Amino acid sequence: MGLRMPNMVFLSSDKGVTWKELSNKFPISLRSIYEMYQTNQYLFACSNDGIFRSTDKGVTWESVKQPPAGIAGFYKMFVSDQTLFALFVEGC
Repeated sequence: MGLRMPNMVFLSSDKGVTWKELSNKFPISLRSIYEMYQTNQYLFACSNDGIFRSTDKGVTWESVKQPPAGIAGFYKMFVSDQTLFALFVEGC
């Protein structure tokens, strides 16, 4: 066992030469991030608290879809032709 660090997200604006950590400024509800996709100018991320969107490359985030109240589960996201799909999976 041991202490598990939150997921870390990095951004490179120079084709991978240098990297800047974004996750150290994420809201607490994005500390459990497990998926991230980009469609057009938006960046979307899933966490245990739902789906979040950023319009500034991950600097700030807003909640756009919360899990249904009282139902255990999580969202899975898919992108096709710049269209984002979200599937709520009930259970573990």
